[in-house]
Amino acid sequence: MDAADVFTKLEIELKPDPSRTVIRPFDFGYPAAFAANRPSRREAVAERIHALEPAFRSRMLKLLSKPMNERHRNADQIFLRRFAEISDEFGVVDPDGAEQLLIGAYFSQEYAFESAALFNPSIVCEGR
Repeated sequence: MDAADVFTKLEIELKPDPSRTVIRPFDFGYPAAFAANRPSRREAVAERIHALEPAFRSRMLKLLSKPMNERHRNADQIFLRRFAEISDEFGVVDPDGAEQLLIGAYFSQEYAFESAALFNPSIVCEGR
């Protein structure tokens, strides 16, 4: 069986619509079986960001902030709020504003509602 027998390629091109995306919390943790006796992944990520050279963190933040602020109102405030939500779980001492933004961004994700349709498609037979 050839793929052409199963699929039909259409000339439709899907393009992103930034007005239909949101920034939502992102989190990742160890599975319960592996979580014991180790620092949380949140803590590990925050420590790695803290260990970066300030100039490198600044460049990372600049690369991230420009497109996110173009697509979203108050992206920086969202990242700072996300940092505040999770900061009590790790021991980064007195992070500056740029570091807070970067850590908050690491624990945020951009989400398009339409992505559910793309990644969980319904298969419908044409003409039936």
